[in-house]
Amino acid sequence: MLDRTWSDPALDAGVEAVAEGHLAAGKTLLAETRGDSDRRTLRLDALGRAANGQSERLADLLRDADDDPDLWVWHGCVIADEAWSAFDGHLSDEEFQRFFALLEQAHDSLLSAARLAPGDAAPWAVLQRVAALTQARREDVDRLWQEAVARSPRLFAAHWDRLGIVGDRWSGSEEEMFAFARDTVERAPAGSPIVAILPLAHFIRYRRERDRLYEDNKFMAGAKLELTYFSHEVLAEIREADAKWESRQTPHPYALKAHNLFAGAYLQGNKMRDFDRRKRHLARIGRRVDSMPWAILSDDPVRMMAGGLKNLGLPLPEA
Repeated sequence: MLDRTWSDPALDAGVEAVAEGHLAAGKTLLAETRGDSDRRTLRLDALGRAANGQSERLADLLRDADDDPDLWVWHGCVIADEAWSAFDGHLSDEEFQRFFALLEQAHDSLLSAARLAPGDAAPWAVLQRVAALTQARREDVDRLWQEAVARSPRLFAAHWDRLGIVGDRWSGSEEEMFAFARDTVERAPAGSPIVAILPLAHFIRYRRERDRLYEDNKFMAGAKLELTYFSHEVLAEIREADAKWESRQTPHPYALKAHNLFAGAYLQGNKMRDFDRRKRHLARIGRRVDSMPWAILSDDPVRMMAGGLKNLGLPLPEA
């Protein structure tokens, strides 16, 4: 099951219902998350993708409920997802204008949500992503990040997007990305899956370096990188972050995303001393396979995950 990395049966049912056009199910699910920023942003992401193509129907609902912050933030997420779905890097001038017009609509809806629910971190977290997509000034993107974490200091989704922003070449650098990732681990309380931001940073760098080598037709160097990137040095700091999470682990909406990242790092590193760590994380993932990192490591993420389970002697999850 690709990119359904959550332990939330109600969300499973809601995603199916929304995809079939039953938007009331999504509204109910979001209303349940007020005051729980991590659960709210996770559901927003899933329901935003499920409602892709239905933004006009959501707009119709808003005409009768323009004071509903859940509908406004959901509407903004759906429009942003629709804009991103249409973007393949080869848009005409007219298509680019459409792309930015959609992001402007998303921006306005998210601001409406923020005004209606001043304490909600979710609109600010998504606004950060929208602003980055429009290549807004770095200081403006930074302000939106500050608004999000002022309301929810360890919001997983906000940190995930922030990592990409500070590591993006137009607004940051690899050095800034790793400084942010390591600082996040340092500040994280024991038991928080937010420490998975560190292996995420390594997968971002791994993909960039590997793809650059292959684009330059340096196939031997690319193949060598695949075998050596997750070295003892890289895995040492990943183990430390993992140990901090494991020391006091409690249920968390983003735990499955974190398990995917750590499992991928240990599997790619393929060190004997990480056998138990690989087994622990892979067992906890079950059928909930995430594109990050598995789509980086394989053209068939689910098959690669199943192969990892088999090699460790773990049972394959039921379909």
